[in-house]
Amino acid sequence: MADKIKIGVIGCRVGRTWVAGAKAGEDTTAWAVADLNQELAQQVAADNDVPRVYGDYRELLADDEVEAVGIATAPDVRKPMVIDALNAGKHVLAQKPHGRNAADVEEINNVAASIGKTLVYSYFMRHEVENKKTRQIIAAGKIGQVDRHSEDYLSFLVGCANGITIQMDTSAVIPTWSDRAWDLRLRILGTAGTIEQESTSQPSGTKRSGTRRLLGAIYTEGDDFIDEYVAHSDGDFNGEIRDFADAIRGTNPPDVSPTDALTFMKLLDAIYLSAETGEKVQIS
Repeated sequence: MADKIKIGVIGCRVGRTWVAGAKAGEDTTAWAVADLNQELAQQVAADNDVPRVYGDYRELLADDEVEAVGIATAPDVRKPMVIDALNAGKHVLAQKPHGRNAADVEEINNVAASIGKTLVYSYFMRHEVENKKTRQIIAAGKIGQVDRHSEDYLSFLVGCANGITIQMDTSAVIPTWSDRAWDLRLRILGTAGTIEQESTSQPSGTKRSGTRRLLGAIYTEGDDFIDEYVAHSDGDFNGEIRDFADAIRGTNPPDVSPTDALTFMKLLDAIYLSAETGEKVQIS
């Protein structure tokens, strides 16, 4: 494609996945990278045929050929970088968490709206092939309506408190071994069936894999049972770049709107505040 979008990436540790995605895209090209770690930046550039390498992110923003920027730096320094990129006339893809707090995200959203540039927030799991397939199965009605009877019954008994209470447990042990493999299990109940999805992340550098089961209703016989092996691809971050490019071109709106991202950040703020105070937090 002659008019490929030239993408620059700031922050090459996590951002290297976006660089690879920009290189792989039919309508994008990995044009520039910036990182204070020049050895890392040079390596990522060499791996992805990136022609321009910068140390200071402002040098990348001054590159007139860069049309869009992925910013994958630490959240405590991300807001000024995103705002600088928008003010430089670049479209922006922002890594998560999208700021230090909801106020950061709200300020970023306001700047993007006033300038009129595309702002997309990263939620890479939305772009995993297996998750998209599960969503398609639900949207096609294969498991009927997702079960909300318990939610309605609870509201009937005690009224709607216009809020959610969550209790969580987490390990205080941070894994430091080299592979850090993990697994994820998801069960979605519908009125006509159930989806069970299991996913395993193999040691670093290898593919992930998993199984998706589509179970028919209890009294259903026939071919309403599917046990499907799902080989995960490298398309999670490639998909984010496709979503970013589509939003820039106006082909499709971004999968996560700035308003959605602000809501998610408010939830994250509330979780931290509740953990600190031990009290419930209402979100406006």
